[in-house]
Amino acid sequence: MQMILRNIRDLCRHHTFFFVLTICSVFASSLIMLFAFGLYQNYKMEQQEFTSHQTDIPFDFFVKDAETGGLLLSGAQRGELQTCIESMDDSVRKNIRQIVVSYYAPECNSPMGLYSKFLYGDGIYSVSPNLETNLREGGQILSGRFYTELEYSQGAKVILATEDMLNENGMVTIGDTELAPIMMVSPCPDAPFLSVPENQLVEYVVVCYDRPPTATQLTALMDAFRKAFGERVTLPEVEVAMQEDFYLYNTILLIAVLIAVVASVNIVILYYYILLKRRKALAVCMLCGCTKGKAIAMYVGESLVLSIPLFGLSALLYHTVVLPLLSNILPFIETAYSGKLYAVALGIYIGVCTLGMWMLCARMVYKQSIVSMKAGDTV
Repeated sequence: MQMILRNIRDLCRHHTFFFVLTICSVFASSLIMLFAFGLYQNYKMEQQEFTSHQTDIPFDFFVKDAETGGLLLSGAQRGELQTCIESMDDSVRKNIRQIVVSYYAPECNSPMGLYSKFLYGDGIYSVSPNLETNLREGGQILSGRFYTELEYSQGAKVILATEDMLNENGMVTIGDTELAPIMMVSPCPDAPFLSVPENQLVEYVVVCYDRPPTATQLTALMDAFRKAFGERVTLPEVEVAMQEDFYLYNTILLIAVLIAVVASVNIVILYYYILLKRRKALAVCMLCGCTKGKAIAMYVGESLVLSIPLFGLSALLYHTVVLPLLSNILPFIETAYSGKLYAVALGIYIGVCTLGMWMLCARMVYKQSIVSMKAGDTV
């Protein structure tokens, strides 16, 4: 340890430029690495916010009454919606989690309305994959059984009903059709999409994606609804440019991470020149009995003694000065940082530097003879 401190003191006194450059290198690389961690966290949070607002694409079928200023149903029917859904290209339906349809059905006496939650693909209508699970986990199932795949795909006259929907015959009336309740639920009833009469009026449709749809998907989806319903449908206000921002932000993140990796090895590159200045001193140490292993350990230890305190100071500067300024631009960046994260960042940085220094010192010590180092030959 005494030799390490002596080397650092010699570096400060006789190689001041390299000493200052080393300090600046550690500060710069550690700050960039910490920023990369925060940028990644902000990216993830922004992505979650983006996803939660952009995966569900709503279409409503109300129009404004010119006389009263109120909203009236536009007259869109279930059969028209079926034609619209089946006209969509497979690329538009890719990654759709479910389609939710709300009907105007006052005759079924349901205060919560009537819904169909389903998927469509390969010419087959199937119930939403998560519907039964959500009903059971939410404690909404009172009695009965769930749909079979065949019942749903063929539009069997069955329904998941609430108690107040039952008529005197124990059936559920929707338009001019009666559906048999196979499961009693509370509070949200559900009917197979094809079981609902074709002339039943639709209030709104929500197309739910697993991930934010691309600009091409979103445009094609809205074109399909516009072509099918014209002025009778209100299209969602979704800015296509937000999709481009999503991918641009992803690219910025990748660049930041690459910069952090490159910056973390700066001190290793810099130390190469410092060790060149010391090759005569290394020869003298080895002539006096210093083993190659001890020589490598001495130089690696010197880099660690410099790097660890400097990284700690830069982390303190980042947390107290830089981070509050960045939080004004990146609103979620502060959520990334904790004592554990700083410790992980330090471990990664020191690990990379130690590995690089060990490889560099091993090359300097093992590949050069004592005679050549004493003579000051170029490495």
